[in-house]
Amino acid sequence: MRIIVTALFLGLSLGACTKGKFSLGNRTAKNEPAAAGDPQNSESETTSEERKVMAKSTLVWKRYRSLESGVAAALNVPKEQLCVEAGQHSCIDKVHLTVLGGNEPFDNGQYERADAPSVLTALAVDRVIISACNTRIAMDKAGTAEVFKHFALSSASVTAEQARAQGTELYQRFLARDPSKEELDVIANFVSSAGNGEQAALALCYAIGTHSENIFL
Repeated sequence: MRIIVTALFLGLSLGACTKGKFSLGNRTAKNEPAAAGDPQNSESETTSEERKVMAKSTLVWKRYRSLESGVAAALNVPKEQLCVEAGQHSCIDKVHLTVLGGNEPFDNGQYERADAPSVLTALAVDRVIISACNTRIAMDKAGTAEVFKHFALSSASVTAEQARAQGTELYQRFLARDPSKEELDVIANFVSSAGNGEQAALALCYAIGTHSENIFL
């Protein structure tokens, strides 16, 4: 529990580094509402270029199959091993399908998908990510490390430089980009309280895997 709470604070800190990058609805690309009464910000006066920027800055929910494919590719874990409840039920295709944006018309009689994420979606995403991270860690411990290779999982602690290297690897895998200096600084400061190598790996994987950029497009 302690490592998840710590990772949650790390995730919030990393998310703060990208504040203003996304927006919803009629908000601008800087995530600021249009000023009331300002003709330059009215819909009728919006230029085609501004509309393109606003369209690109609108969030799109990554539903169950997109989330599954992205996480499986990022950690190189077989989809059927990403998350299994009670040792037999797929988290994505069965247990959490509805809240992850899917539907099952035959067994559940659900003919339409949810229009937007629910209050339970975040919990389901957390469950999938933490399970996938644990699976990858177990695979790296059992054989040649493929993802968590910048420090020994059995080490008693992790240095700031090792954490930066591992954080960069996970950013590239999950988000297809390099982390910013601010994000690397957050990661480096975090490792001092992360515990041993395995705990640090799990916390970094969870925090970056649940980054808003990995949940929305």
